[in-house]
Amino acid sequence: LIAISSSIILWLIMDEKPLPFEAARVSSAEKRRLVRLVRSKSPRYLQEGQTQTLHLTGHDINVLLSWGLSLGSQNRKAKVSLERDMVLLSVSIGVAPGVGKTRYLNLEMAGRSEIEGEILNLEVNRCRLGSLEIPQWLLNLISPAITSQLRHDRLLKPFLDAAEDVTIEPDSIAVTYGPLHLQRHRFREELFGPAGSGEELLASTRAQAEHLLAVISQSPDKQPAFNECVENVFALARIRSIDGRDPVIENRAAIFAMGMLMGHRRVKEFLGPVNISHSNHAARRILSRVVIRGRSDWTKHFCLAAAIALLSDEIVSDAASLLKEQLDSDIGGSGFSFSDLLASRAGTTFAVWATRNEDAARAIQN
Repeated sequence: LIAISSSIILWLIMDEKPLPFEAARVSSAEKRRLVRLVRSKSPRYLQEGQTQTLHLTGHDINVLLSWGLSLGSQNRKAKVSLERDMVLLSVSIGVAPGVGKTRYLNLEMAGRSEIEGEILNLEVNRCRLGSLEIPQWLLNLISPAITSQLRHDRLLKPFLDAAEDVTIEPDSIAVTYGPLHLQRHRFREELFGPAGSGEELLASTRAQAEHLLAVISQSPDKQPAFNECVENVFALARIRSIDGRDPVIENRAAIFAMGMLMGHRRVKEFLGPVNISHSNHAARRILSRVVIRGRSDWTKHFCLAAAIALLSDEIVSDAASLLKEQLDSDIGGSGFSFSDLLASRAGTTFAVWATRNEDAARAIQN
């Protein structure tokens, strides 16, 4: 009975066609505009007692939805319509059942939300999944449960704690918020899952970073080649793997060490307390200037993209690299560079293959 009932429900909520609406178009100009808008209202530098208000139009929200849903799939779309104190949401997600034609999970929902005394309240007034209309009595029962789930979600909690007011007007939303208290490495773990094996990964990353700094310190007058740095960290990864450690974790640590020392120092903010004891600033400066074919920026693109791929996944790393070039193409930027993008994609691909499984990890080490 459960199997039959589930099959009937699935059949009712899956449609042959997506909902008939046009998703917002995402252009490079739109991405740059939204990044500037969000950066100008960043809560990062707010002090206790200070607030900031971010105004987003319905178009802004729809571009953000299209941008986010396009990562990894072009078979998803969403649209928001705003009325006074009311949000109307339409979503279509393509689902491949394995064999046969793609079907669509279509959702139409209307509701309202408010923040009273820093407490989120959510009310769902209408919800339709495919041809299945959820009765109002059931929505009245599940709305408090959804609200409670959102309030206690560890990923959303820092943002909800910072939010002080949400105002929904026709075609615009205004969100007022205070300082955002966010522990970056914990937030990354909640968002993407743990980057490896906790303390074991941090210890291996620390060993790799200290090893690379020590090697560079032995020849302070020599500028190392990129391949020498790669060979050094993966030689150590191979030795540590022979000693019984997980080769995948050792390769991740090697890539994270390169990301921190040759990509961008803020990589360690997402990793956690690596706590490198080696304080040779000259060696750090040398590593920050390592070049690929005469270009130190290509080294940074490669190493940073590789680290991002392991902190999140291949799709996010590629999207971040593309966004960086789109921002560079703005007025005052260095211009869109296909070679920069290629260096980033190479780093992403390298990281994926070096950590795919134990056999691949050992092959890369060798």
